[in-house]
Amino acid sequence: AALASVSAFAQSSVTLSGGVSASYQKAVGGTANVSRTDAFMKIAATEDLGGGLKVAADVSMDFGKRGTTEGGTTAPATTNSGLSISSASLGTLAYANVAAASTRLSGGESGPSDLNGLLGGDLAVSQVKYTLPTLVNGLTLAVDATDGATVDNETPITYTIGYAYGPASVTWDHRDSDKRQRLAVSYDAGVAKFGLTTDLKADDENEFSVTVPMGAVTLGLHYVSEKLPNHASGTAVSANYALSKRTSILGSVFNMKSDAAAYNGNAYRVRLLHTF
Repeated sequence: AALASVSAFAQSSVTLSGGVSASYQKAVGGTANVSRTDAFMKIAATEDLGGGLKVAADVSMDFGKRGTTEGGTTAPATTNSGLSISSASLGTLAYANVAAASTRLSGGESGPSDLNGLLGGDLAVSQVKYTLPTLVNGLTLAVDATDGATVDNETPITYTIGYAYGPASVTWDHRDSDKRQRLAVSYDAGVAKFGLTTDLKADDENEFSVTVPMGAVTLGLHYVSEKLPNHASGTAVSANYALSKRTSILGSVFNMKSDAAAYNGNAYRVRLLHTF
């Protein structure tokens, strides 16, 4: 019995990760201050069920993030969670409750929410997603139902096709509720990594990012724009210096233009981040 217990335990694993940061920053329309900008923790677990089946679960907790586009206010703590069951022959069925809005390309800026407000800010959604098993190497086919993804509280169905080959990847998705079609392209040229996401139907939301690794230093550029409702655009430039694999110093400058006063102006941030 003891041997059986040890064997069963060896087929599962639990990991804990997270991070804490402090920044000197100026928010849009605000004054410079020192504050905690990131405090987060993630618990992830996996278990091998045998027969090729695997279960994975995770919970991510945000204990308060102070984004430079939110006027320096502390966002409410959010909890992201997910649960999936998968196998190479059956594909993956997953449930997730997440805070998501923009396409969240990373230009190396101090956090994904720094420019996220320009594209509507975070929205809590519940998603059920099925990803087909791999039919062709690099090809991904998926369909998901996402509750809370639209203003009218419908549960739209989104179909996604993705293909990755070497350093390049292309993803196309179609949402049935508003017929939105979105294309995302990325390419890792070694000396720089590029990303572009655009709304093919209305050209309403666009994002572009480029990161340039230079040893311990990574330079970043991130641009976002939207036509409606606020005719907004934002640009972030940054430089990140890795003191170690877990600790880094980042400086970033933001410029936002929008019909909404809360997202119109300049901001900056100098951040010390430690992850574990």
